[in-house]
Amino acid sequence: MNSYTTEQWHASRWETSSRYYEVHVQQDLWGEWQVVRTWGGKGSRRGGMKAEVYASREEACARVTEVARHRRQRGYERAA
Repeated sequence: MNSYTTEQWHASRWETSSRYYEVHVQQDLWGEWQVVRTWGGKGSRRGGMKAEVYASREEACARVTEVARHRRQRGYERAA
């Protein structure tokens, strides 16, 4: 198992005027890579979360690339 540091984790956020979408790439206690997605309405308590497990950091980052493309197609802008 490779030893990674938190500097290799990744977070991205996209927004529209009324919604947000976040993606986090992180490693769990067992060394597996997770893509954690959260979404919801701005100023609302409604939203959701989903975590997916990947065998490698590269696979997890490839998933983030897919999510980014899909968010742009839906009219979301990358937040600072």
